[in-house]
Amino acid sequence: MQGVTQGGQASYVANPYLVDEKRRLVPKMKINNIDQNTLHFELHNTDLTIANALRRIIISEVPTMAIDIVEIEENTSALHDEFLAHRCGLIPLFSIDVDNFSYHDKCQCMYANCEKCSVKFDLIVNNTQNDIYEVTSNDIYPKNPNVSVVPCKLMNNKGEPEDPITIMKLGKHQQMNFRLLARKGIGRQHAKWSPVATCIMYKDPIVKIDDDRINQKLTKEQRKEFVKCCPRKVFNFDELKNVVEVESADKCNLCNECYSFARTHGQEKGVHITENDTMFHFIIEGTGAIPPVEIVKRAFKILKTKINNLSSDLMESIKGNVNQMGF
Repeated sequence: MQGVTQGGQASYVANPYLVDEKRRLVPKMKINNIDQNTLHFELHNTDLTIANALRRIIISEVPTMAIDIVEIEENTSALHDEFLAHRCGLIPLFSIDVDNFSYHDKCQCMYANCEKCSVKFDLIVNNTQNDIYEVTSNDIYPKNPNVSVVPCKLMNNKGEPEDPITIMKLGKHQQMNFRLLARKGIGRQHAKWSPVATCIMYKDPIVKIDDDRINQKLTKEQRKEFVKCCPRKVFNFDELKNVVEVESADKCNLCNECYSFARTHGQEKGVHITENDTMFHFIIEGTGAIPPVEIVKRAFKILKTKINNLSSDLMESIKGNVNQMGF
């Protein structure tokens, strides 16, 4: 990894020539920001195929627990059964111990509802008050109080609890009696099993300005306008030097507003924007089911397993073809 300075601020750009003794790229990872539910990290010295495979695994192949079956014994609310069942299914469940459970279709139990492949919950609310009662995820209770799979209780960056997820509102004398069954699954089966709300991946932008064209041929006022035209605040105007500097190249989203401004003022080649093909930014926002760092760890483990399986299958195929050819 090479350290470079742009606009007086140090940043890091992947070195495409960082290889091991077999001339293979050595991937590196750098965490830029992490909090309760989000993670921003950089992946260096790899290509688009690996980075995109990691993104897809994070979204759709890291297993979690989610409510899969809803048995409705009574519902006198204004919302119909299917709507409420769908809302219950989308409530994230804390799934750090998901590996202790089996997939229900691979479990040896008869009805796929034993403690090894599922967790049972009750959602029983009877509004006897005159006011409207707001039913939330806090009203869902596991039948086994010792189980770790429970509705997520999210915390903000200050460590303060956030409001629970609203399921519905009950009027006076309205009631609901639901039995819920949570199972293990992956986002490829249904979005309710995805551990992330969003997973963004993009190449590292490389922004360069021609000092002669921007800082010499443009007037001071035009330079300030040039800085303001960028909606992502990539550039900064140094009042002491009266020059434009690249301050935060990683914030660039390739909108080309700066390029259009320079071209309009006769400096078409004043800005050069490209992408680093071996460095990628990831921004992950978790649902609360699994901490974001743990999501990435498990995604890397799944990716490694897939690559190893592919390599083994490929070698077996090659050996089979060689034997058929009589070598």
